[in-house]
Amino acid sequence: MSLDLRLLEVPLEFDLLEGYWGFIGKQMESSRESAKRKRDANHKKLEKLGVTPCDVEWDEPFHDYDYEVNLLLPRILYNPFLVSLCSVYESVVVEIAECMQKKLRIKTSIHKQKGSNFLDRAKKYYENKLGLKLSTNGQAGDRLPELYHLRNAVAHSNGRIDVSIVWDQTRKGVQELVSKNIGVQENGGYIIVNEDFLRETFMLVKGDLEDLIARYKEWDDAHKASSTQ
Repeated sequence: MSLDLRLLEVPLEFDLLEGYWGFIGKQMESSRESAKRKRDANHKKLEKLGVTPCDVEWDEPFHDYDYEVNLLLPRILYNPFLVSLCSVYESVVVEIAECMQKKLRIKTSIHKQKGSNFLDRAKKYYENKLGLKLSTNGQAGDRLPELYHLRNAVAHSNGRIDVSIVWDQTRKGVQELVSKNIGVQENGGYIIVNEDFLRETFMLVKGDLEDLIARYKEWDDAHKASSTQ
């Protein structure tokens, strides 16, 4: 029995991301419960002070709860997952490109490819230098640029798109994504990604990479067969 050791660590990385996602879900649930207990405790304190639901002060714990659960927690828990997902994607795309570059004896590496961003450079390099499509899934191909706009906003400005440090390309990309109303919103200058959007994005990226790996292995097997003839 022969073991296929090519890109062996990639399934493990996805397993870890899957576990990370499960941890995020549990942490989100626990944090929601904690925020609810804090809200109820604050209302009890207000009751002792004579504050009633008819008073303005009564709404304060509700506002605090809403901010923590619907704005702060998604940013703190979901945004790092976006960055990790992009890191896994890039590492696989680069590793395959470097393996193919070596076997095809191409002088220019993917790191030297010109382009406006990583996806643009990778797509050009794969199609023009390696003769392999970067993505064959239209839905994943559409989602990846959106993911990278979100990743850039998170990595460079903690998810804010209303500050000067954010590239215009990133800001416009995020604003277009928000306008689609598919699970990304802007609140107070921050991007907020919901659970369904992020889960769908993870599955799209995972499937797209699995397809790329399968096509690379098919190419590699054919290349080995031709070289022995």
